Amino acid sequence: MRKRTKRLAPVLALLFALLPLQSVASAQSPTDVAEAPGVAGARDVSQAGEHPAPAKAARSAGEHISCDALDKRLKSKRSKVPDGLSLCVETTPRADAPQLKQATEKSPALQAEDRPDWCNDHVFDGWWQTRTDACMTRDVQGVFTRNGVPVGGVSFLEFNYSYSDTASEQWAHQIELYRYSTWGSTGTLFVVGSARCSGDCAVRNAGVLGGRMNDREDVDGESFFATTATGSGQVGFARTTWEYRILSTYAGLSNEMEVESPASRGDNALPGVYRPGVVFPEYTPTLNYSLALYPQLAGHIRDAQNSGLPGAPGDTALERLTDTDKRDDNRNRSCPSRYPRPDGKSCDEYPFASTWQGASTANPVGVARTFGWCNITEPSGTGPVGYSVCMIDATENSRGGSELGSFYRTERIIEKDAFFVDTY
Repeated sequence: MRKRTKRLAPVLALLFALLPLQSVASAQSPTDVAEAPGVAGARDVSQAGEHPAPAKAARSAGEHISCDALDKRLKSKRSKVPDGLSLCVETTPRADAPQLKQATEKSPALQAEDRPDWCNDHVFDGWWQTRTDACMTRDVQGVFTRNGVPVGGVSFLEFNYSYSDTASEQWAHQIELYRYSTWGSTGTLFVVGSARCSGDCAVRNAGVLGGRMNDREDVDGESFFATTATGSGQVGFARTTWEYRILSTYAGLSNEMEVESPASRGDNALPGVYRPGVVFPEYTPTLNYSLALYPQLAGHIRDAQNSGLPGAPGDTALERLTDTDKRDDNRNRSCPSRYPRPDGKSCDEYPFASTWQGASTANPVGVARTFGWCNITEPSGTGPVGYSVCMIDATENSRGGSELGSFYRTERIIEKDAFFVDTY
């Protein structure tokens, strides 16, 4: 499990001592979470060192917080605050601020260990994720008001990075705040926050977000969590959340900010692997086969997909089938013993026998198709129903099957998990 070095600010004691200062509005961020189907990305497992392309995640709670929505509650509090001072913190859309996006690429916060480079390409655009990494960067504005009139402000970037390991029950969520601008009356600024998780999880190492917010410096926190779905065959889901407030010696405590990660899945249900792991299941991985390395195997997949069969990125995904009897049924139907096997050749089927779209388990069940170069007497065909068979180089077929098994383990593809197959 990866772990980056964490710095605790020496002013934490002062920070907590100051907390009893005048406090203003407290508000919860929105609790409704839009659910969305899995999103697609790509990973070439046949090329060492390749990294998957990120994809946008479903919206999480707390992704956007507006002071307008808190205004009524703030007004009810102002009469109780000395001098009518208050501080409200909100997220701000920054799609029209490329100059600020360039600033994020130079800030120390983006140099944290293990933060993927692709995080820089998707700032101010919600959560983006791969199977084991998720990033979100937000621009946050704090507005100081006296009796409803703005008298100062603070601007800071909020960097979120959550990462897991397909071979570990733990995962982490780190957060960094980078102050880049202030104006007017703000006083000395501090931040205090903590993390929690909800669902099938436990806090393994509770981190603290705390310290003085100096100009052009970052304050960070990191918490570690563990899935509780560790029993054989168990599957569980969880989300992590950081909550924090800004404390000003001028205006007291701000409203509460909240940032929730995309859903993670912990399981101990990966066939042949007897340890739990954690992934971001909204992300649909892709197995790529090189036409240079697998000319006949990849050629068959390409032709089968071009004829209308599912599995290509952007089309209907394949779903893993782990039942050995059903997989055997798929193989026996797609590659029966009556097919002659030329020397050095073996029968290849697509969709794979280890998927629910295989020859016997597909719904609806279709008929065989093939291609002129495949050395099998079956008709050609088109459309999404059915399966394709082809006699290909036996060694290549065997290596391709091993590649598929490695992909299942590396991406932690369990029963009914969706994935794509592509050729290049």
